[in-house]
Amino acid sequence: MKLTDVLKRENKIVEGQYQLFIAANDFSFKGLPIIKDSLVLNNGKNKIVINMVRYVHLKNEFNNGLLKNRLPKNEHNKFKLLVEKCSSCDKEEMELKTGALGIWHNDHFDKWSGSFTDYMQRIRKSLVLEYSSIKFSSLMYYFNTIDNSLEYFINTEPVIIERNGMPIYLPSDLEVDIKGRTIIPLESMEYFDVLFRSAIYWTKEGVIKGSSGREFKAKILGHGEIDEITISEGFPVEILSDGSVFVELYNKIRRKPERFKIEIIK
Repeated sequence: MKLTDVLKRENKIVEGQYQLFIAANDFSFKGLPIIKDSLVLNNGKNKIVINMVRYVHLKNEFNNGLLKNRLPKNEHNKFKLLVEKCSSCDKEEMELKTGALGIWHNDHFDKWSGSFTDYMQRIRKSLVLEYSSIKFSSLMYYFNTIDNSLEYFINTEPVIIERNGMPIYLPSDLEVDIKGRTIIPLESMEYFDVLFRSAIYWTKEGVIKGSSGREFKAKILGHGEIDEITISEGFPVEILSDGSVFVELYNKIRRKPERFKIEIIK
C-alpha cells in the first residue's frame, strides 16, 4: 500500500487538534508558509512539524479518522510497517520502523541517516521559504505554536539568533535547533575565524562552544609560561558574542585546568 493511500490531503491546521496530512495546496498558518505535497504533523499542543516525522504516527492505533487505511506490518517484526514503492528515489524507505524518523519526499519517506549533508543537492534545489526574516529550506522545519517561532530549520541565508538579548550572527547552510541550542554545519561554519565542522552549542549568554575543525596557531594571554600555542583539530573552543576566543589548558602552577583567552595568528 502506498502512503498516499493512507494519508489524507488537507490544507488547514486546526489549533488544539492532532493532525497528520499531506498539504493539498499551498497555504499558511500564522504566516508560516506550507507548500503543496508537504507532510504536516500538528501535535495539537505546541508544535507543527513539516516533512520530518517519526513513523510511530502511522501506527494503526492512530487510524481512528486520522488515516484513510491501515499499513500492513512486517510479519517478522511488529515494529515495522510495510509500504509499497512509488518512486525512483534511491533513498525511498520500504519498511518503516515505528521509532525512527523519516524525511518526507512528495509521496514517500526517505531514510534519515542522521545528517542533512546527504541532502545538500535537494536543499539547493528546494524552494526557499521565509518567516520572521529567516530564510530557510522547505526540506523540513518545526514551528512552535506557543510563541509563534521557528524551532528547527535549515537556514539558506545568514541569520541572527537572539536569546536573552544576546545576538548570535550565523552564516547560511546550518541545521539550527533553537530549543536544543544546537547548530550543525551542513559542511562547515566559520565563526570569528574559527572553523567548525561538527555540532556546536550556544549558551543563554550567547557563548558558542564546539570543536575546532582545523589546526591553527594562536597567542595565549595570561598563561605565564606559554606565549603561543597550536590548537589542534578537534580541540574544544569557546567564542563569546564579541568574538573573544577561549580555550581550556592545564596550568602547572595552579595544578588545574584553566580558561585562557587566545588571539588567532593569521
